[in-house]
Amino acid sequence: MKRSIANNYNYIKNTEHRLMDDIVFSKKNFDIASKKWLSSKTPEDFKILNFWGRSTVRSLYSAVEGILFTIKNVLIEAYKLGELELTAGEAFVLMEKTFYVRNKKVVTVDKNLRFLDNFHLVTKFYSKLLDIPVPIDKSSEKWQCFKNLKKVRDRITHPKKIESLSISIEEIEWTIEAYRFLLEMLISFHKAIGESK
Repeated sequence: MKRSIANNYNYIKNTEHRLMDDIVFSKKNFDIASKKWLSSKTPEDFKILNFWGRSTVRSLYSAVEGILFTIKNVLIEAYKLGELELTAGEAFVLMEKTFYVRNKKVVTVDKNLRFLDNFHLVTKFYSKLLDIPVPIDKSSEKWQCFKNLKKVRDRITHPKKIESLSISIEEIEWTIEAYRFLLEMLISFHKAIGESK
């Protein structure tokens, strides 16, 4: 097994478990608030429901980004160890770096990737590192939920109107489906790692 995978398999799993704690806590409180609001229908209970709804969505999004960042670190280490072949351009994009010339000198600057671009890049290169096909079913409902996760997170993080802060039970359910999509993909990757040990 490649050293980068062997060294970082537990790193990825531990990140996943750590981030899951936030999701479980937020979702548990959302469920409690949901039951209370359904029985009371008071404005105060509705505020509490939406607070825990927003917290759940943010936790889910944060977990997705955290897991992708962790895998990205594994990929960068594998590249540096010579275990993952990348072009110079691919490596710099993976490291979220870009360059330009200022005063006859090359300047390096950070360049964040968009959410889905980041996801596609990380899964493509992780699949390459593990030497397995990318385990993504783009026809699935979970994939559609995953693609929309950032839209909901952006709406509640950068609201244009007060209504943007409300989260429906259905939105919580499909943001959870989006996270399940990522977990199922990770399980496929982890299974491949386990089988190669």
